[in-house]
Amino acid sequence: MPRTTTQVEVPRPCAEAWEAMTPTAHGRHCAACQHTVTDFTHKTDAEVLALLRQAAGRRVCGRFRADQLQRPLLVPKTAARWHTWLLAAGALLGLRALGAPAAQGQTAPTHLPRPGQLPAPVPVPQVIALGMVSPGAVISTSVTGQILDAATGEPMPGVTVLVKGTLVGVSTDMEGRFRLNVPAGARVLQISAVGYVRREVTIADVSEAAPIELKMSADVLGGLVYVRQPWYAPRTWLNVLRSVPRRVANIWR
Repeated sequence: MPRTTTQVEVPRPCAEAWEAMTPTAHGRHCAACQHTVTDFTHKTDAEVLALLRQAAGRRVCGRFRADQLQRPLLVPKTAARWHTWLLAAGALLGLRALGAPAAQGQTAPTHLPRPGQLPAPVPVPQVIALGMVSPGAVISTSVTGQILDAATGEPMPGVTVLVKGTLVGVSTDMEGRFRLNVPAGARVLQISAVGYVRREVTIADVSEAAPIELKMSADVLGGLVYVRQPWYAPRTWLNVLRSVPRRVANIWR
């Protein structure tokens, strides 16, 4: 009887980046397909097969390594007890044969199949095609740019540049420049600095040839500020109390 093997294929990988998904107890939640994506990258072939059999008939979303795809999933066989005893007996006989004289004129026997004997069964591959699967190899691109003050045109150091919806980000250097490895599927950068209006830009539009300008927030713009000090300020009362002894002494003079 043919022996069945199983292999996993990904005909349509998910475009959502693994880092952009929300962590859960069993993997991560994909907002694009509204499913939980199981992380298979650290699992053995036997564990992968067991999880796929448990989810038989249901939609499965998973993250795999490249070497886990398009090959038969191998499960180690457990040796039968009689086979273990046979190997032990063969080893014992081999130790005894070490002290015997070598046989002369003997050749290794050739094993030919007996008439009517069937050849060894050929494994039949069973392909499991999973839809919307996040591949194990996450491709990232490098984005470089520069942040300038919109009013003065000066470079802005310390500006936070963050991939929207993730924790992937960097800060600009003293020249206002930054270099960021953006995961696959990311589209928007969030740029923020203290005292400036937060800005969102499309990653495809970011380049060093076109610096990004930030405008100062209206809450911190310059102007006349009047601060009224209350008459009961602690320092005022302290000065009054200190002057009481001097005033009393002047009365009796």
